[in-house]
Amino acid sequence: MRLVLPLVAATALFAVSPAAACLYTQAPEPVGPASAPFFAMKMMQAAATADIAVAGETRTAFGSDPQWGISSTTFYVIDRLKGQSPDRFTLLVGAADVNSRDVEAMHWVDAKGRVTPYPYPVEAQYAVGGTRQLTSCFPGTLSVRAGESYLVYRDAEGRLLGRFALYEDLETAVFPLVRAGLGTREGWAAMILAPVADETAVRNSAPAIRSDRTRVYFPTPLTLRAAQRWLRERDLLPYAVRVTDGEMLDETTIAPEQASASLVERALADARENEPGGPLQTLARAMAAVLNAATLESDGLLRRHAFLVADAARRSQVQTGEWLVAGFDLTGSPAAIGRLRGQSGDATIIDPFLTTRVVTADFSDAARTAVQNEASWQETSDSLLARLSAVAEGRPVPDAVAKPPEPEPDPFSYTDCIRFGREESALLANLPEVGRMGDLQIFGDPDAAQCRSANGTLSCSLAPSTSVRVIWAGWEGGFHVNPRGVTLTANGDGLQCGGG
Repeated sequence: MRLVLPLVAATALFAVSPAAACLYTQAPEPVGPASAPFFAMKMMQAAATADIAVAGETRTAFGSDPQWGISSTTFYVIDRLKGQSPDRFTLLVGAADVNSRDVEAMHWVDAKGRVTPYPYPVEAQYAVGGTRQLTSCFPGTLSVRAGESYLVYRDAEGRLLGRFALYEDLETAVFPLVRAGLGTREGWAAMILAPVADETAVRNSAPAIRSDRTRVYFPTPLTLRAAQRWLRERDLLPYAVRVTDGEMLDETTIAPEQASASLVERALADARENEPGGPLQTLARAMAAVLNAATLESDGLLRRHAFLVADAARRSQVQTGEWLVAGFDLTGSPAAIGRLRGQSGDATIIDPFLTTRVVTADFSDAARTAVQNEASWQETSDSLLARLSAVAEGRPVPDAVAKPPEPEPDPFSYTDCIRFGREESALLANLPEVGRMGDLQIFGDPDAAQCRSANGTLSCSLAPSTSVRVIWAGWEGGFHVNPRGVTLTANGDGLQCGGG
């Protein structure tokens, strides 16, 4: 029996063909703890970058025909799980209002018992360049809420991850943008297990370089005029522009079909207009309402999340100078791209852009993650809460206050007596003998070491924080006594120091 299911309505961006209503043979189920780790790891392996990012400003995408009204939203990166994303980047997704329903990740179980994704909303980019004849099965376009954090998987061209080989015989899109919540424990980031290299996927990928795309980086950033002149001289057009003020790296992207030299000016304007901490302020306000020192001391994931939010907000507030062009994603004729690759001059070429997706097994920089983890624990909880409050209130974020150095460990926290050897024993050579049994001799302060012998056992009560010297069967040394005091006992089974 075929089941007719409701679907996300197609927006005015798309012309839907007059096909019959979308029909599916089974109802989908929400993606839960059993299947989320599988999808998360598959996307992590296929994506070029994976980030926890906060949704920010939404504008009309540059170059869009007004009747299409394509939205472009800026995301503020707070944690890089894989790859090297800019501090801010744009996606062609819209802004959800308070009445918008949350997009839910759903899946089926197919005839082979495998989980397969239910159609998920996409970037509007897929409609750019002309009307698409889409069926009523089209799931619609994505929208996000400003100030909420998301786990974002992107491909090498900066777009949300599209279709890839989920199984050997099934290529499909999955869920490239899901909510991350206030801490990574609440989102799919917590579902990502230890990375395992997908050697088969890497071996079978085809590293064919595209002849009409490339990426460049300028070690010395360019002014607007210099960047536009650089493009004219090489007959190339950008569809992504990265700009920097020396502290932040900001990226504005459009669809490759809309590549334009005017994007340079738009990217510089976007960078200047992006709120230094508006979206982060919204997120910090929500976090500050539920976090306290006790929570931060007991939950390392939330602590790290709060630290990264404060760190990102502080970085975004620092305006170190003029915004300049740091790099492009470029398109052009194969001849123009070939000339650039042959003579890049003052630019660094970053290739390849591939004709087929390469599944990579390299994950986040472990050293960077370790440094961030260490830094988050070195800061006091009160300092972290104060910095989070500063972000929430839109004030300058203060410097982190480090925890004071840990005191030297008390050796008596895990032992009653600390044994020492002949050299230190020699320093106590002036102490008188306080107890003897056979060839065992105990030397100490008579007021601090009271010994008695009975029934073949020598027992000495040693006062707190004192020391005794011992000579027995050729061994010479002694014991330092804990602050509680101990009993030294010698019999046929040996010598024991401990207890109160």
